[in-house]
Amino acid sequence: MKKWLVRGGLVVLCGVIVLVVLHVRGRMALSQKIAELKAQGLPTSFAELEAQSRLPEGTPNAADIYMKAFAAYRPLADAEKQKLLPVMGERPEPEASEPYPQEQMDAAREFVEQNQEMFRLLHEAGQVETCYYPMDYSMDSPLSLALLEDFKTTCRSLQTAVIYYLQTNQSSKACQAIIDQLRMGQSLNNLFVVIHLTKLGAISLGIIDIERTANTVTLSESDLLVFQNILQGIDNTIKSGSPMKGELCYCMETCNKLFASLSIGKRLILGTTGVYERNMVKLLDSYQKLIEVDKLPLQDQLHAISKVFKAIEKEPDYILLPRIILSGLDNFYLYHLGVRANMGCAITALAIERYRMKEGKLPETVEALVPEYLPAVYMDPFDGQPLRYEREGAGYMVYTIGADGVDDGGRKEDPDNPKETFDWVFRVER
Repeated sequence: MKKWLVRGGLVVLCGVIVLVVLHVRGRMALSQKIAELKAQGLPTSFAELEAQSRLPEGTPNAADIYMKAFAAYRPLADAEKQKLLPVMGERPEPEASEPYPQEQMDAAREFVEQNQEMFRLLHEAGQVETCYYPMDYSMDSPLSLALLEDFKTTCRSLQTAVIYYLQTNQSSKACQAIIDQLRMGQSLNNLFVVIHLTKLGAISLGIIDIERTANTVTLSESDLLVFQNILQGIDNTIKSGSPMKGELCYCMETCNKLFASLSIGKRLILGTTGVYERNMVKLLDSYQKLIEVDKLPLQDQLHAISKVFKAIEKEPDYILLPRIILSGLDNFYLYHLGVRANMGCAITALAIERYRMKEGKLPETVEALVPEYLPAVYMDPFDGQPLRYEREGAGYMVYTIGADGVDDGGRKEDPDNPKETFDWVFRVER
């Protein structure tokens, strides 16, 4: 009997020792990973993120003016007229070569006149280089959803103004509205995925308006150069790693709170076995690698991103946090790379227009634009090849094959055929 008790005691002791070792090793691994992140200058808490992001005291802040502009927005009092507005209303867009009906332009004129104060403030805010929107880290969305909705409404308002100005032969005002749109998109401090997506959306709308304008009027050299410089500035700074830093801090804060809220029994099981710490280490390691993707050339980023997600799938079943928390981020990256590629298409097209203005003809290849009109040939992040450039009569198109990886010859998305593959295209038909 005593032998069995001794043996049982030894088994229990060995089990305790194993658990202690697992717990200590897990805690050490997590501490080392956090120390590694801090050594690289990465924030690991909301307090550190806020300290890195906020503007120094006394620095001019465009966000203060933007929020005044959002508050100045006035929809049309007549709900039926509001529904007629281009972009903001419910009418389908006319064909590319067709003008908007007069009743829509009448509604647009009334809307633009009614919102002059908002447009004035947006232009004023765009002249301020530094911008930081107030964050509330106690909320699920640190930048309030109401503010994001105001941002989106203002973007659509600017699009409506661009259409109105173009159709009423006020091209200089249309160009200024596009500049204000791009600068507003650039202003968003993209510390989290939802904010970054809003930023990408605003920039995409600006690119659509540049394409619309290039197909409506002949832009001056100065307008082309301003658009190109703004887009190149955005392209140099719009990094996917920025929102990942915020998401890393959010996950650290949220996971720690959730762990603390568990019952004592569950905390003992997860803590003493080191399962929680091992999950956190893998999660932080994945974020770290995703942040480092920004250091790579754009055409190499998709492969590196895919490598991170494949590594997560190969982890043992008990490593659940990375699978749960990072699920869906692959789609975020595809959209991010798509917008980056679309910017490359727009920048290339603007360079082509500058070349045509000086040389009196279209270039034979995009290589002919370098270095006088373009710093370098833009690469397609989805296959590592140069962005496609095809001449079409008096016009041309520049396009990326998009996330499906299929070259569709510049075919745009068809809402009536959602299963059909398509490319992201910047087309000038004149």
